[in-house]
Amino acid sequence: MSSGFASMVRSDLGKIGKIAVLGTVMGCFLCIFINNISISAIAMSPAMGSTSLKSYLTMAGAIHTLIVGLGCAAVLWILPGMRGQKADDSSSGVKSGLAAIAIASLAVELVILAVHCAMVLIKNGSMDGYEFLPIAYAGFFFLDLFFAGLGLMGHGLSDEPMKALGVAGGVGGWCLLMSMFALMGSATFVMVGAGADWCTGFRAVTIFGLMDVDSLMSIGTSAADYSCLWETALILVLAAIVIAAGWHLLRRKDASAV
Repeated sequence: MSSGFASMVRSDLGKIGKIAVLGTVMGCFLCIFINNISISAIAMSPAMGSTSLKSYLTMAGAIHTLIVGLGCAAVLWILPGMRGQKADDSSSGVKSGLAAIAIASLAVELVILAVHCAMVLIKNGSMDGYEFLPIAYAGFFFLDLFFAGLGLMGHGLSDEPMKALGVAGGVGGWCLLMSMFALMGSATFVMVGAGADWCTGFRAVTIFGLMDVDSLMSIGTSAADYSCLWETALILVLAAIVIAAGWHLLRRKDASAV
């Protein structure tokens, strides 16, 4: 990495630092709050504990990915327009921004993963049954990149900040809402009459649905199901596609403005 590019990355990291801290704090809070209940519930009621963990992996615990990914992209490319400034849309500027977001996102997920592992060790005394956590947080990292790509794509589609945020935020909000509906199809909600089996179909229209808790939780057991690995890899592929689309739209917009 050249010194000039490294300097640009450091500058971008400084701009998105507050968003990364906010995402870390919220992520750690939700991790401790929900998983404290989940770990305790699994010992008493496996179904309830599994539902709590599923809600964390597919919805509540993933909220910080929307904040970190979209928030960082907005700070770098969308919000400057609201302040009467111009974002750095040059190739080097976009590359340094993406590098900064990747570094910040990785740091956020590593911190939350460390907190999660520490809590499991404190409550259980070992990581038995939780060998899947690194894979889950790799998925969260890829979700950070996906939402950052949505922010870049929104910026590429429109010069108007509110429209750009509306496009990216609308897709992110849809994904979160659909994951909430999909959770209503879990066995515990169906059993108490608060959900229905058909609600699981909403997993097909949200990227959070690729976080398959049943497959994840089987890792480390004698009946391990590794389908979660390709599903996690698919999140990365979708993130790459969205980032590439945003890059293309931005280049096309710049070309038409010449």
